[in-house]
Amino acid sequence: MNTTGNRLAVTQPLSGISINPLMKACWTKALLEGRGNVALDVTAGGATISALKKALAGNASLSLKDGAIKGINLAQKFREAKAKVEEKVKGLFGH
Repeated sequence: MNTTGNRLAVTQPLSGISINPLMKACWTKALLEGRGNVALDVTAGGATISALKKALAGNASLSLKDGAIKGINLAQKFREAKAKVEEKVKGLFGH
């Protein structure tokens, strides 16, 4: 695709959206799940898609409620870390 002379600018707040479909539309993998807010303020310019990607600049922010990272069970990781800390404390104090 040729985008000769094209410039792109997006300033957009998105509220209360499901992040998974947005990620699938932008990237091949959707690593996050949940609902929340996204704020975009980005610009790009270039003659090719590759040039547009390289020139992409700006800011984006994300705030999720009940969010999750696919493939990682954070609750389980926290429980495992807590168990290890408790084990170390027992070893130090003999309880």
